[in-house]
Amino acid sequence: MSRTLVDLTGQQFGRLRVLHRIASLSGATRWRTACACGNWKDVRAGSLLDGSTRSCGCLRPRLSPEARARARRERLDSSLDRFVAGFDTPGDPDPEPIDLEAETGLVLRRRD
Repeated sequence: MSRTLVDLTGQQFGRLRVLHRIASLSGATRWRTACACGNWKDVRAGSLLDGSTRSCGCLRPRLSPEARARARRERLDSSLDRFVAGFDTPGDPDPEPIDLEAETGLVLRRRD
């Protein structure tokens, strides 16, 4: 099954304007783009089309190391909650919390 190549040249995606198609070793179509801030970025077509890439990175908020660590802990906490929920068995005695504080600053507890 062959895919049809859509020419994105000249189109605007967020702050990125597509300049031309570039060679790709991985098989994914990549495009050279120019950002409104003046930087250039090579981007997969899918990332442009689904909106996951809208700039060269200049839109990414500049976070302090503490804020980055806090955001990482929150993402990890959310992932661990979803993981543990998959193992929750009604009727089991409540196990002791798994202390991850030494590694991550988080304490994993079973949901009620």
